[in-house]
Amino acid sequence: MKKTSKKILILPYHLDNKLRDLEYLSEGILEELLSLVATNSNVKTTSRTTSLYLKNNPLPLNEIKERYNVDVVVEGNIKEKDGSYLISTRLFDTTKDEQILSKQSPISLEKWTQPLDKLVHEILSSR
Repeated sequence: MKKTSKKILILPYHLDNKLRDLEYLSEGILEELLSLVATNSNVKTTSRTTSLYLKNNPLPLNEIKERYNVDVVVEGNIKEKDGSYLISTRLFDTTKDEQILSKQSPISLEKWTQPLDKLVHEILSSR
């Protein structure tokens, strides 16, 4: 039996309303995660264009699975609390329609890529 590789859809991270001026951070995290998954595994990802389209045109997990043939969806948000920033990441199995990972990481605006290597490792290990 042929082994199939997994496919991940990474959505842009949602920003709290008061952080709208940090839209570049949301798109930067998306780009970095797509790149890290592609270079550190044989897992396939959907395109950046698909991810950005779904940001403004959300679909339920079952429709995402059907339409884009993905096994896992990564979503998250960025919030500010007491002058610090926190990214929350959730990983969903589209076959079972269940959450399989929830992770929070502090980030700084100057070194926002630092926690992403570890996050990608956890995403790839969880699927």
